[in-house]
Amino acid sequence: TCTDSVVYIPSMYEGLPVTDIPNDAFGNCTNLTTIHIPDSVMRIGYNAFGGCISLTSIEISDSVTTISDETFADCTSLESIVIGKNVAWISRTMFRGCNSLENITIADDNAHYKSIGGNLYTKDGKELMSYSHLNETDTSFIFLPDELEIIHENAFAGNTNLQMLVIPLNVRTIGNNAFKGCT
Repeated sequence: TCTDSVVYIPSMYEGLPVTDIPNDAFGNCTNLTTIHIPDSVMRIGYNAFGGCISLTSIEISDSVTTISDETFADCTSLESIVIGKNVAWISRTMFRGCNSLENITIADDNAHYKSIGGNLYTKDGKELMSYSHLNETDTSFIFLPDELEIIHENAFAGNTNLQMLVIPLNVRTIGNNAFKGCT
């Protein structure tokens, strides 16, 4: 029932460390614009911030290792996210419905993921997890990296600026709804 716009999650609660943001913890908190996650949190659960339509940016600390399914689903105002170095698992549906997402930044020393041009790839560059919805005119014509093999589900979903995409010959898998809503 959160009605606050800014939330600071404590690192300790009733003498115990806060290590997890559980499933649906802040789901549909429509007033939430800013969330501060302490370094004690290691896991962010399913739909933890889903439907937080006023959330514009978030920084995932280095302590987080797992970001679950649909964590930020339908956060329609989310523009940027910074992901720390220890995140080892990110759901392919983490950004479903985040139509305003402009930039995904991954810590340079993250062993599992990287950012290329503000977009989320696996560290080896072979899998595109999420393509941000940049509002620049050059998003109408996109060349993907030659080493790309997999375009994950929802990777381009909702990108209404996309007019032409050159898919490299190495791509062997395109996930469900990868281009859903690319009008």
